[in-house]
Amino acid sequence: MNRDKVITYVNPEEGIQEIEAKAIILAAGCREKYTGNILIPIHKFTGIFTTGSAHRLVNYNGYLPGKEIIISGNDLWTLIVARRLVIEGANVKGIVTERKCFNRDELDIINGFNIPIIYQSEVIDIEGIERINLARIKNVYNEEITSIDCDSLILSVGYLPDSDFIKKMSIMMDGSYIKNKNNLTSVEGIFVCGTMEKGIDVLSNSGENGLKVGKQAAEYLEELRLNS
Repeated sequence: MNRDKVITYVNPEEGIQEIEAKAIILAAGCREKYTGNILIPIHKFTGIFTTGSAHRLVNYNGYLPGKEIIISGNDLWTLIVARRLVIEGANVKGIVTERKCFNRDELDIINGFNIPIIYQSEVIDIEGIERINLARIKNVYNEEITSIDCDSLILSVGYLPDSDFIKKMSIMMDGSYIKNKNNLTSVEGIFVCGTMEKGIDVLSNSGENGLKVGKQAAEYLEELRLNS
């Protein structure tokens, strides 16, 4: 996409095509993006997954990422994937988190599933041959190090708006997020909505936000028509 609202796309039937638009709604959502927050050498062994890839393996392909699993993360999605894995038959040997605690609503997600939580800690090293078989965990408060046998490590790397494709549009950004006022970006006629605007935290009401922005774009196009 570029600043002139020309969209280039490709598919097997049409090849490479271009469409010129009068208004565009950016609704590509979020995806997992490595942000430098993982400090262990994750390329050494198999058996290491992100929370998103673990969800996809279980929900879409019907496979478990492993049977003896360590999960490292600080967010809601960490707890959700832990519960899902236990339901499907895996043994989650611990959720490693830098947080001091999860709140009551968050803990309700895994209540009754007998999943240990290792607070104020981080995974600092892993061992294995071809596949991971051990994770070393450090308590960031007292620096005590413990080792836990496992065959899989699941990491929460964070979700950020999928905005790489708009780089040619010169849209003003605030870090990884698109600057906007009432869903209108710095480029006239370009709107943003849903999790692409505010991140994964607004997932529960992204549909309502999309409906609102759709109406805004329609009103914008109608105004262009009347003024042309």
